[in-house]
Amino acid sequence: MQLFDDSGSVSAEIVASAVDDRAPETGEGSTSLEILKSIVYGGLMEIIASFSVVASAAAAEATAMSIVALALASVVGGIFAIGHNLWDLRDDCYKGNSSQETKQEATNKYKALLGRINYFPLHAVFAILSFVVFGMVPPVAYGFSYHKTSDKDYTMVAVAIVSLFCVSLLAIFKAYVTRCKGFFEYVKTVVYYLTTAVSVSGVSYVVGILVSRLIEELGLFDGSSDVATMLLPHGIVPSLASF
Repeated sequence: MQLFDDSGSVSAEIVASAVDDRAPETGEGSTSLEILKSIVYGGLMEIIASFSVVASAAAAEATAMSIVALALASVVGGIFAIGHNLWDLRDDCYKGNSSQETKQEATNKYKALLGRINYFPLHAVFAILSFVVFGMVPPVAYGFSYHKTSDKDYTMVAVAIVSLFCVSLLAIFKAYVTRCKGFFEYVKTVVYYLTTAVSVSGVSYVVGILVSRLIEELGLFDGSSDVATMLLPHGIVPSLASF
């Protein structure tokens, strides 16, 4: 390979080779882009799910401590689920009994979601870290706001604002990693995920209210004597009163 051409300038082959070597640093397949994909994969749907858990628990008039504990427990349990999903994505690319076409489809799917398969440890670390961080946003926001105000209505408004802001941010990242072109495409992606978050949390809030009202009407879990009267034979209930 010639370093200089006949005119004494640097050979075009050297320049092209240098550009190709540097392309992964800023273009498609760059490490920063794959980290961003992993953050979106782990955090976007999880913050929506965590927000819905907080909304349903708050609608059911659970205590602040119960709401925070329930949401955090959901995040911890979800770590195993996302770890399993990540491993399945990787495993599908290496299955020995699969056809070449099936492996290629699995590889393309993995690349679209996370990036290059040989960077799996990097993807797993950032996806799980994003899952935990964004999953903790709604319960931490709820606990902090309630501690400061002791007002559940104000607290839910604060949680909604923080959660929807994070959803918007991750949706912008999603639009970027999926190569959306133009301002309208970015707005469309953000609106889609904001609508999803509001819809899911809204349904969860309504279901929480309806379920809590149903439980109250049925008299379940209140430990009252009416429940014992309803469930046990009449001859047994008086004998229980003597203890």
